[in-house]
Amino acid sequence: DILAKIRHDLPEDDSRVPNVIADFIGDNVNDIAGNCSDLLESFVATTAAGILIASTLFKSGSLSSSAFDSAMMYPVILAGGGLLGCLLALFIVQKKKMGDNPSKELNSATYISAFFTLVLGLLTSFMLFSKVELPSTFVLGWASPWVSAVLGIISGVAIGMITEYYTSTDYKPTQILAGMATEGEAFVITKGDAIGSRSCLLPVLFIAISLFISGKLCGTYGIALASLGMLSFVGTTVSIDAFGPIADNAGGLAESCHLPHAVGNTTAAIGKGFAIGSAAFATVSLIVAYVGSYSTGEPILNFASFVVVAGGILGGALVEYFSAILTDNTIDSAKKMADDGDKLLSIPGVLEGKVKPDYNTMIKTATEEALRKMLFPSILALVIPVIGGLLFGVEFIGGLLVGATIVAIPRAIFMGNSGGAFDNAKKFIEEERLEGHSKGSAAHKAAVVGDTVGDTRKDVVGVALDIFIKSMSTVANTLGGVIRNFTLIK
Repeated sequence: DILAKIRHDLPEDDSRVPNVIADFIGDNVNDIAGNCSDLLESFVATTAAGILIASTLFKSGSLSSSAFDSAMMYPVILAGGGLLGCLLALFIVQKKKMGDNPSKELNSATYISAFFTLVLGLLTSFMLFSKVELPSTFVLGWASPWVSAVLGIISGVAIGMITEYYTSTDYKPTQILAGMATEGEAFVITKGDAIGSRSCLLPVLFIAISLFISGKLCGTYGIALASLGMLSFVGTTVSIDAFGPIADNAGGLAESCHLPHAVGNTTAAIGKGFAIGSAAFATVSLIVAYVGSYSTGEPILNFASFVVVAGGILGGALVEYFSAILTDNTIDSAKKMADDGDKLLSIPGVLEGKVKPDYNTMIKTATEEALRKMLFPSILALVIPVIGGLLFGVEFIGGLLVGATIVAIPRAIFMGNSGGAFDNAKKFIEEERLEGHSKGSAAHKAAVVGDTVGDTRKDVVGVALDIFIKSMSTVANTLGGVIRNFTLIK
């Protein structure tokens, strides 16, 4: 973007641009491989959290042996049933005649997957829990685990719809943002920030309500099931997310080969919203499992304790520091690639389209920069719970995990949705839907600047924050016993 559109006023996917193939590959790596691994991590984490919490409840005497067996099996069967529902939904949608709007067809796959998961979850809950002795925390008896999972499913669908509203060109927020581009870059950035911030409330509200009700209905076990419910149809979510880079690459290839223009998409933003929401559920489940690993009886983290508060404050600050590292790394690498691309463009014949630039060099640079500059942030996520726990104890890490999660979730939603809105506002103008303005106009150039800012937000920081909080929670769970027994400052 910096090299083609900002420095040389070339089309984004012009074949003369040395970075163009790296950009195509980046769509696949980020929106399919990266997002898929993020969702899969959440899927596995929530399944494991359900089993861990069931084990903790059994050890504390809250679950009978028969109920324990059922509680251990239900997360695994629910996860398997959800994947089966995904296969059935995708098969049905694939056999249907595709309409003019592929997004609607893809959304219908979500609803069908959710329906199958609901039915299979209900049958499994009845079979496993109807004939065993259940604790009083199961308010609705055998139906409590299923209702908890339903709350997660509803939250997942709702978060996808909310994300689509704030990022799609079919709705007012992105259309208004595109209109702001006529006033210049500052208006685009400011309005995009406001859209991103406004979009945080409803997804977080759905998450909070689902966690509260599922906890009331089924205790800490219900929280894990709500998390798993949201992720139970992850196969469909990944399939929907894959539509984004496929459509983007088709449009890019058409432009590179000077073919008729292909329409872009908005579904990648929806996938990122779902990934962020599922990460919130997964992390909360892992935190509950972690606190339960050292608590006697019901897992309790005392927020009146100065140790917990200190950990919480540090956790929130670490999220901001992590975001800054990723942003710096991305823009530094982007500048290096733009500078290297400039050198290739200066070779006689490249800018005239007579000589092909060295695409492979730019792909190699992008790959090496990504691997090298993600090393420190990755290590940071792994060592913080260990060092903090060994120095200050298990409660400090509990506070740190909660503080990081509270700050990271709205931050990630802000990053994903503001970035998605910037991207689609640019596409809105490119599709000539803003009267009097099209590609190459001043409004389009202002929107391009917004999109360049948004790329770092939605494609780097927003999704990486998911991994950051989940990684810390996973390490804390894995080493909880060590931290509990070897704290230096007591």
